[in-house]
Amino acid sequence: MTTPDDCAWAQAVLLGEAPFPVGDQTALEAAIRSCPECSALADSLNEIDELAVSLPELVVPQDLSRRTLKMVQAEMKTGAAPISLAPPVRRSRRKPMLWLAGGLSMAAAAMLAVLPGDPAPAPAERLVARGSATSLPTVSLKVAINDGQQLQRHRSDQSYPAGTRVQFRVGLDQAAEVALVRVGSDSVDIVTRASLDHGDHDLQIGRSPLAWEVEAGEGNAHFVVLAGPQGSIPDDLTAVIGQDSDTVGSSGPCAHVTALACDERLLRVSP
Repeated sequence: MTTPDDCAWAQAVLLGEAPFPVGDQTALEAAIRSCPECSALADSLNEIDELAVSLPELVVPQDLSRRTLKMVQAEMKTGAAPISLAPPVRRSRRKPMLWLAGGLSMAAAAMLAVLPGDPAPAPAERLVARGSATSLPTVSLKVAINDGQQLQRHRSDQSYPAGTRVQFRVGLDQAAEVALVRVGSDSVDIVTRASLDHGDHDLQIGRSPLAWEVEAGEGNAHFVVLAGPQGSIPDDLTAVIGQDSDTVGSSGPCAHVTALACDERLLRVSP
């Protein structure tokens, strides 16, 4: 169990007041998962990034640039105190987060659970990527719920009935081989495998969105995306993720992954 000191450290890392751990990030991930305040802070920071990215790009008029340069040159000639020019304002703490697009409407996209996309890493409580930082991609999994009438934002604290259709989007910062896997309490099912370029991709079958339909009697499950260099994902993914009931526990399947980039979403199913 995390301690108050762990929570304070995790919050300091999220706020940039403490250095981000290099190498194994297990301690940080565990601290954020176990601390409600840390999880809430991570979600709040993500929402701030989303708002910042939505702001328009500001272009400095050329006339203002020329007048500012003349003022600086005049001050330099007269020997007056130099003008203090403030550095450009950064609108975001991290690189932009991308929304689910493609065949989805903007209204539907606004309802999606958004994770950092190309090329910022997902929050520590949702992303585990171990191995060589130069060879592993950064991956994010985005999920939308289709109830038959409209797309809705996926909520990890909400249960969904049989007949619900789940759609997926994968974000990558470099070309990679990916596998989408459903991990239940008694099985590991490969939903699809693909080789994708960098950027965000709606997972599709042909020209139609790929969707997993929840069947009657189906239990809670994690949907997991694995990513790595071409040829790095084995045929038998149970060896990568595990096949015990513990894989749908609080730690999540990504806690078992040691050599691939991994991101996950828990889908709760109504009894």
